[in-house]
Amino acid sequence: MAARHLSIIFVSLTIFFAALAGASAVRGQTGASAPLTATDIAGALRGSEAGLPTTNRSLAKQIAERGLSFEIDDAVEKRLREAGADDILIIAIRESLCSRYMKRADECPEDDFACQIANYDKALSFHPDDDKPVFNRGLARHRSGDHDGAILDYTRSLELLPKDADAYGNRGNSYAAKGEKELALKDYEQAILLAPKEPRHFLNRGNLHYQDRKYDPAIRDFGRCITLAPKDTGCLTARGDAYIEKEQYTLAIRDFDRAIVLEPENADFFAGRGRAYREWGRLNQAHADFDSALKHDPKNAFALHNRGIAFSEQNEHDKALADYTAAIEIDGKNEEVFVNRAISLIERKQLTSALVDLNKALQLAPDNYYAYVNRGELYSEVGEYDKAVGDLSKAVTLEPSIARPYFSRAYVYIEIEDYANALKDLDKVISIDPKDSAAFSNRAIVHLRTGEHRKAIADSTRSIQLDPKVAAAYEIRSLAYEAVGDERRAAADRKRFEALSAPVEPQ
Repeated sequence: MAARHLSIIFVSLTIFFAALAGASAVRGQTGASAPLTATDIAGALRGSEAGLPTTNRSLAKQIAERGLSFEIDDAVEKRLREAGADDILIIAIRESLCSRYMKRADECPEDDFACQIANYDKALSFHPDDDKPVFNRGLARHRSGDHDGAILDYTRSLELLPKDADAYGNRGNSYAAKGEKELALKDYEQAILLAPKEPRHFLNRGNLHYQDRKYDPAIRDFGRCITLAPKDTGCLTARGDAYIEKEQYTLAIRDFDRAIVLEPENADFFAGRGRAYREWGRLNQAHADFDSALKHDPKNAFALHNRGIAFSEQNEHDKALADYTAAIEIDGKNEEVFVNRAISLIERKQLTSALVDLNKALQLAPDNYYAYVNRGELYSEVGEYDKAVGDLSKAVTLEPSIARPYFSRAYVYIEIEDYANALKDLDKVISIDPKDSAAFSNRAIVHLRTGEHRKAIADSTRSIQLDPKVAAAYEIRSLAYEAVGDERRAAADRKRFEALSAPVEPQ
């Protein structure tokens, strides 16, 4: 077999020497493996003895084996074509140069996107219809944050390879990063149609549903991903996170258990399971998991952040602040940690420091709902009512279906005696959550102050029905009964108010 291989090479070289008689002297000087120069190629074409078609093909073969010592431009191409170069040879030259810069892009540091992109640009200058550098440049652009540029590249890649599922999937990722969810969804669905057994396309679509709070379809997609790739921990933990949002904690923990079995040293998986336990209210198990995560990785910001939340929920704000601060020192770009640290600072009445953290959170994420609602409530607490209304209104815009910012803004309106707007906000709160006892109590205050005493009685009564231990509702109703002349009921409510308001004697 080896002898046959050698004879084939010998025959090939014999043909080549016959075709390239004019270049033989140069080979003798530079060695058979030296890259070809433009002069070598032009000389071989002009001195062709086997005919130009054969010489062109032989040169194309040698370019693939030996490479080139020059770069082509319009002037060089013109000179080579005048010497007899055909399309096959010119394409071979361009492909060789394209491959050279593709290799250089691969040699760039992993996070040096400028280096990668510059080399892909150069590769494409020689071979603009090569889908590989177009696709890879799209990936580098996406990773560098240039999502518009990435979309252009993936679109061009799809013009070259219309059935490339990966290009659809990657373009979907770039659309998703821009917040263009409908376009992202269309691309993910096309990727799935073209490659229905590729798990990452289901993972990508599931992540999009998760970000859009569509947890049921997200769980279905993550499940399909797991079916196709049972040992893919990314799919398992993604479904675990979705189960947490659905408050299906046992299912979430089961997925994290499976991920931990597969990767028992992965700190993030312990932290994720700890989050499930924390959300479930099982704080001892949550702390055990957070401690395990930090044993595996003492600088795991995710575990520190979540342990800080657990401490905060236990009113251990000193410990919470220590964990939040440690997490920020490791990863100072997570706005949620700044928001949570601000909440603990507010609990400790360190309002100035809390405001600094909320401002930082909004600097990192200008549309963070939680930062706006907490900063608005902080402004309300210190009497900066204009700023409070501004922040709470922004929170309403960002999350119009959540009751909290309407409730907090209504409180501000009551404080500044803007009862019409307060009433509108409280009506909205009650429409969102008809079982919010405090919303009925506050609306009763508005009715009381605007002389609508019967409405005040009705709302405070409803508040008491929802929560019989709310002292304020009895006080409001007693005042409303007094205003309509029902002193007996007023006295009974005052008595109940005083009993509920009385300090608890230590035992």
